Amino acid sequence: MLQPDGASLRTHLQRAAAAGKVDPLLTAEPLPACLKPLWELFIEISHTRVSGMAANAIAPTEIEAWCRMSGVELSPWEFATVLAIDAAILRTWAKQRAEKNETGNT
Repeated sequence: MLQPDGASLRTHLQRAAAAGKVDPLLTAEPLPACLKPLWELFIEISHTRVSGMAANAIAPTEIEAWCRMSGVELSPWEFATVLAIDAAILRTWAKQRAEKNETGNT
């Protein structure tokens, strides 16, 4: 999330850590180990994302094609979770773009 000065929260936390105040957000495990394979699968599929002026959602057919080509069979929950992760990321990107536009940072 961008801060009022245009820098990301992570950048601010890293600066504070360099000054000796380490925030737990920088050292926390970003997700449970059991979800790491699903996150890595999402990242790999995300690289196939079609983009124009903005990133488009990953189509279910793209996930299906990736699974077929990779020999991976996802459970319905895993399939839905990949789509949910993608939707959350797209919402975050859209919010960041809107915040940049509001503050005049391009």
